[in-house]
Amino acid sequence: MVAFNFANSREAKEMPVKVSFIIKNDTGSSVRLYDGKGYFSIGSTSSKKVNVNAGRKYYKGERGRKGEFLFEVDAGFLGKTVKLSYYY
Repeated sequence: MVAFNFANSREAKEMPVKVSFIIKNDTGSSVRLYDGKGYFSIGSTSSKKVNVNAGRKYYKGERGRKGEFLFEVDAGFLGKTVKLSYYY
């Protein structure tokens, strides 16, 4: 009889951690952000619910270009509200 150990035969792949949180624009003016996949705007006093994998990075979206780094999403963001005034 031959026993197989599948744990050693393939590397275990970690599943990405999905994080759902809210980005709130409390800066008093409309802002444009880049999330590594595209640009989006959040109006003054508005908010946006996002669902992304941990590790996603957000930047200022300045004149159609990736601008200053703002924050990187981690598991601690789950269910939280991120206020942009902290980063602007």
